[in-house]
Amino acid sequence: MLLYFKKHNNINLVDKVNENIKIHTCRNNRRPNAGEPLFLRCGKSLNKQVCISTQEVKINGDVVTIDNKIIDSELFAINGGFESKNDINSFYGPNYSGFVIHFTKFRY
Repeated sequence: MLLYFKKHNNINLVDKVNENIKIHTCRNNRRPNAGEPLFLRCGKSLNKQVCISTQEVKINGDVVTIDNKIIDSELFAINGGFESKNDINSFYGPNYSGFVIHFTKFRY
């Protein structure tokens, strides 16, 4: 599965994956299967990962729910490669529904 990333506040999110800072991403169009290869692209940067697992995510304002459980939105933001939870709404919008795609064994 090819996943495109846009820069956010001049941060290349694929670089954050390479630095093991970004340990998951979110998508709302297709849920990959565990073990499926993932190709992450941002500009000329390319990284290959494997989908370890997925979880359902909903973002409503400052509230992040994963698998129907409210989680720490700051932790979710940092694990997603962002500087803080304030970046979540500016990136995903105030109402978002999709899947967390994990690159590590970490789960919420």
